[in-house]
Amino acid sequence: MIKLNTGKVAIPVEFDTGDVENIYFNPSDPDFAVRLKKMMANLEKYAEEMQDIELDEKGEVVNEFFVDKIAEIQKKLMQEIDTAFNSEVSRVVFKHCSPFALINGEYFVVQFFGAITPVIQMHVEKATKASAERKNKHIGKYAK
Repeated sequence: MIKLNTGKVAIPVEFDTGDVENIYFNPSDPDFAVRLKKMMANLEKYAEEMQDIELDEKGEVVNEFFVDKIAEIQKKLMQEIDTAFNSEVSRVVFKHCSPFALINGEYFVVQFFGAITPVIQMHVEKATKASAERKNKHIGKYAK
């Protein structure tokens, strides 16, 4: 048996219900940035599709005609997030409400990205610094 380190870090997510679960991502994975960029571009498309769908204060569809459409968009959005993080993040993040639930006038998915962005930046900066230090340690002696 071999044991491999994936480099993933745990980010605790605390809900107002009191429960805490972790989501995971690898801040040193260069493909993470590529997947995030692709996800953000696709999320913009989904946001455009959502403009025609009227939701009530609970984030539920007002016109039954759009029920299938919003379910399709939510499924795509959650798949995009899971792909970007290379982990089942949506299962954790959206366990209490849908991505388009309106919480204090803001979509829940927007609240999530507002909260997770600085955490991602912190972990990526830390991983980048550690990588640069390792690189300098190993090749620094040849730069003299």
